Amino acid sequence: MFIIIVLLLVIGAVLFCMKPSINTLRKARFKSFEHSYIAHRGLHDNAHGVPENSMLAFRRAISCGFGIELDVRLTADGQLAVIHDENLKGVCGVDVNVGQTSYEELKTYPLMGTDERIPLLSDVLNEIDGRVPLIIEIKADRVFEDICSLTAKALEDYGGDVCIQSFSPYAVEWFKKHTPDILRGQLSMNFFDARHKRKESFPIKLILTLMLYNFKAQPDYIAYDYIAYNSPVMYIMRNIFGAETAGWTMVSQRCIDDLAGSKFDIVIFEGFMPREKENILY
Repeated sequence: MFIIIVLLLVIGAVLFCMKPSINTLRKARFKSFEHSYIAHRGLHDNAHGVPENSMLAFRRAISCGFGIELDVRLTADGQLAVIHDENLKGVCGVDVNVGQTSYEELKTYPLMGTDERIPLLSDVLNEIDGRVPLIIEIKADRVFEDICSLTAKALEDYGGDVCIQSFSPYAVEWFKKHTPDILRGQLSMNFFDARHKRKESFPIKLILTLMLYNFKAQPDYIAYDYIAYNSPVMYIMRNIFGAETAGWTMVSQRCIDDLAGSKFDIVIFEGFMPREKENILY
């Protein structure tokens, strides 16, 4: 009996820590995200001259009516650069770190050998101008206050549907404390999956996989690796908490057909043209 009581207490504590925000009024604000597929890093085609996280990729997404997901990193001179990787080897072919470089230098490097350059978040916000839903991923490491503060400031006068998300629960919590009106999402996945090559310790992987910081960060939605849609964690989020969920990053129409609606409320896709728009591109 004692063991059963202890086990129930542990389960209860875990569920308490995992629980996200389930505010009905805030959840209703996701309708535009649910009704527009979200193009991961814009509607890019790296192999054919449309680099990820480029103004061209964002314009193509807007022209097709897709929402946009993008990444922001802080430069050495305090600018919000729209780029996924910390190092530019992959997208620009140079061994340069974003956080150690000024934006003036960063913008001199071509993206994927094209005429496109790394944009600033302010440029992207002006381009989107509320025409499609926008998800901003905060690339925050141990130091997150500055990038969170600058992102929040950049969104002060933005009138479109927007939310922020991050793998860092501390960044998500920052927005809860300082700009609670902005919708916020907790990015997560199975951190033990060898595909992701994570280097965190076992306890940290467990905390991040189970999202045991939700009780403090109170995310409005959970953005989870779509491959793990049937994991116990996602079952709990969907069926016990009734959380808003986003699946990243779906790579085929079959993924959307199988998972949209029943497993995920929001579709984040990449690398193909969803069926309803397939006659426009690719």
